[in-house]
Amino acid sequence: MLKKIFSIFIMILLLVLLVGLSENVLAKDTYTATSTINGVTVNWQYELNESDQIEELTCTNTSDLTGKITIPSTINGKTVVTLGNDAFKSATQITEVIIPSTVKEIGLWAFRDCTKLKNVNLGNVEEIEGYAFEGCTSLTNVKIPKTLKSTGLNQPVFDKNLKTITFEDGLTKIPQALCAETEITEVTIPSSVKEIDLWAFRDCTKLKKVNLGNVEEIAGHAFEGCTSLTNVKIPKTLKSTGLNQP
Repeated sequence: MLKKIFSIFIMILLLVLLVGLSENVLAKDTYTATSTINGVTVNWQYELNESDQIEELTCTNTSDLTGKITIPSTINGKTVVTLGNDAFKSATQITEVIIPSTVKEIGLWAFRDCTKLKNVNLGNVEEIEGYAFEGCTSLTNVKIPKTLKSTGLNQPVFDKNLKTITFEDGLTKIPQALCAETEITEVTIPSSVKEIDLWAFRDCTKLKKVNLGNVEEIAGHAFEGCTSLTNVKIPKTLKSTGLNQP
């Protein structure tokens, strides 16, 4: 019995050591830098990927930022490709953000509680994480670029105050929960969109009118909780829906 207990203890110890070793191997160095936006010195923190590009870019003095800001596409000669979690959280004095075309992903809560943010140019982002614009109560309209491919799974992206959302022609898919829990009242889906993913418009309780364009697939629960949507025309292009899901 003691031999068995000892063997189990050794196995657990080895697992702990392996996990610790893997974490050390996977851990990335954190770098800092500064740049100037609107005459203000911005303090940055970031990591580098295998291609020596900047990822997880985060501003560490968001309270100093004001007005319209353009996120730099390069810092210290290195290309910025992703924004980190809480990248501009609580930057309560910024009113407009321009995201450079180099950036492909926005992190969790990236612009959370930027309460005066009214305009966002999403550039060529391919992924927007959940809650990226939560608490952005002044952001009432937004345009989704055709490059967008995915979102944080089943997590709302925008604050409920969002009232108008438009999609750039060329977009092929409306990702999961992209428009969920917003106050949009009408949606026109461009003909380029072929798929509406799970929960895409979940709990849009004020949504009354939808033009489905030429969609071929509507996943389950895409319009769940859209209690004001009482009349929908299904396009002849529709081929499939989520299996056994409303």
